Formats: sequence, C-alpha cells, structure tokens
Amino acid sequence: MNKITLADMSVEISVIITAYKERPFLMEAIESTLNQTLSREHYEIILVSNYMNANLEEYLNANMVKWLKSAEESQGKKIMEGLSIASGNVIAFLEDDDIFRSDKLQRVQEAFMSDGDLIYYHNLTNFIDGDGNEIAGRPVIEQFIRSVERIGTIRYSYSGGERHNPYREFDTATYNLSAIAVRRRLVSENSEIISSLKLGMDTIMYILAVRMKGVIMVDAVKSSSFRFHQQNTSLDSAVNSEGWVERIGNTMEMMYENRKAFYDLAKDTDAKDLIRSTAHYYFISLIFHNIINRRSGRLSNLINVFSYLAHSRISEIIHRKDVVYYSFLAAINPEKARKSYMDRRAQIALSVGAGNDEGMPTSH
Repeated sequence: MNKITLADMSVEISVIITAYKERPFLMEAIESTLNQTLSREHYEIILVSNYMNANLEEYLNANMVKWLKSAEESQGKKIMEGLSIASGNVIAFLEDDDIFRSDKLQRVQEAFMSDGDLIYYHNLTNFIDGDGNEIAGRPVIEQFIRSVERIGTIRYSYSGGERHNPYREFDTATYNLSAIAVRRRLVSENSEIISSLKLGMDTIMYILAVRMKGVIMVDAVKSSSFRFHQQNTSLDSAVNSEGWVERIGNTMEMMYENRKAFYDLAKDTDAKDLIRSTAHYYFISLIFHNIINRRSGRLSNLINVFSYLAHSRISEIIHRKDVVYYSFLAAINPEKARKSYMDRRAQIALSVGAGNDEGMPTSH
C-alpha cells in the first residue's frame, strides 16, 4: 500500500449517469445516487440523456443534479459530455437502469483515498429483473463473484506481461459499467478512444487502466445492482421481422468493430492474458458478424474458426461450442448457418424476457 499524500486524501466523485430514450428505471437510478451514506459535499451527480421533460428537469434541479440533454447516441460521447461539466477527480458511472447500494460511493471514496496508485475500481454486483427481483447472472460472472467473495478484495497491476492477480479471468473485472469508478485522468487522457466507441464502455475502461499500468481493484462487496430486462436485450416483440433482423445485423457489426478496437488496444500492452482474451472475443464477433452480414466466403469462415481455436482455452471452447458449430456450417453452407443462427436468436427473444445471449454485447 502506498503512503497516502494530501492529494490522495482529497477524493471528490462525479457520478455520470448516461440515459437513452425514456425508460422506466431512470428515476430509481437517480434516487440511488441521492440516497448515499457519503455526504453530498464529496460528490456530484450528472445526468447526460437524450430525453428530458419538464417534470424530470424540475426534479433534477430540486436535487442539485447537473444535467445535459444530449444529441449523441454513442455512450462514449455521452461520457465525454458529462466529463466536460464534471469537477470530481474520480468518475463513477451509472447506467440508467442500474442502481447503487447506499454505501457505494463511500466505498469508492475510501478505496481511492487509501491508494494513490489506484486507477480502476470495480465492485461486485447482484442481478435484478425489471421489477427489482434478484435473479441469476451469466454463469461465468456468477463464478467470478463466488471466487472473489472467497478470496476477498483483489488488487493487482500488470508488469512484464503478467497480471498480479489470484484470479486470472479477463472479462470478470469488466462487466457492467455501473460497477466501475476510475481516476478522472483515465477518461480525460483517452477521450478520443472513448468517444469513438458506441458499445463496451466497461471493457474499454479496463483495457485503458491496464495500458496506464495503474492499480486495479475488485471490491468483494456487492454495492450495485445490474438490471436485466427486455429493453436492454436489443430485442422486441417483432421477432424475425425485417427490422429485427436488420437490428441484429447492425448490433453484430458494432460489436465486431468495438471488439476489434479492444484487441488492437490490448496488443499495445504487455499483458499477455488480456491480449489472448480480447482476441478470443474478437474472433467470436468476427465469425458471427461475417455469418449474419454475409461478409465472407466459405474459406474465410474456416480460417476464422481456426484463429478462434488458437486464441481460446479448452474451457471456453467447450462453453461456446456454438461458435465452432456455426463456423464449420458456414464453411459448408453460409446461408444455412445464417438461418440457423437467426432462428436460435428468435427462440431466445421469445422465451427469455430478460437476459442476454453471449453472442451479443454484455453491456446494456
């Protein structure tokens, strides 16, 4: 643990809430930031939203919440807009459908005050549905949560290509932007990268922290809730309609572009496990992007699956047997692979009102 300096002891937090469209959970999200054990003199709340009405504006002003009406759809650009009016030296994020536990910001402040080298903080979460009922999360994340609870709070950094971390899974410390807080300079010094991305803000914050070689902390306390609901699955009731298929294709393309950016950024570090993991997810996105959007031929599909296998652990391959199946099917009959995958997506959309197929983004 580093010696605490006067600069470290002055931790002021800016909570940036990003919202898109009018959704029923926004007020609950805002209220969770107002009802904190940390005194308001140590934090501010900023809402950046595409949606605003007179009642919401009055509520925000009455509760001293800064706000900006944004014309941007990109979450990265919204974050940069929020930063432009933020005064804190630590930035905590909250998406409009998640909520903070009452001691969340207290824990964030204590973490950053205690370690001047801390650059990235991630708390554990519980998972809730649209009605606020606790539900199970993705198995890989639930496994991570159990491991951290068993080990206790984790602090590590990257050095010489190896992570100093007793639990070596990559995507476990990146899920859910609402569980993340960072030093302001991580955002301000990487504004161009953040602004360029539409999805995956949780992942990019982690990769940037690795690139900056700061201390990363995973707090073994569930101090926020990650909400799964119909509106954050990118699916609606018009399953298999032309518009629905087009949205799936567009989402696949955005995910592919983002994960390519993640992989390229990771390759600029000496973190071997991060490079391998971003490559693993990049090739998954490439494979499904090519299948859904008809971007490659049979031979390319076959080459891509071998690249995926080369960058994946055996456990990951077993967990995602569908990637290998659809790749080989696409190498034989691309249109059959596309139809089969879209049928599978339709079944998920109709049978799962909340939740997320792992072929789609894990962020909201």
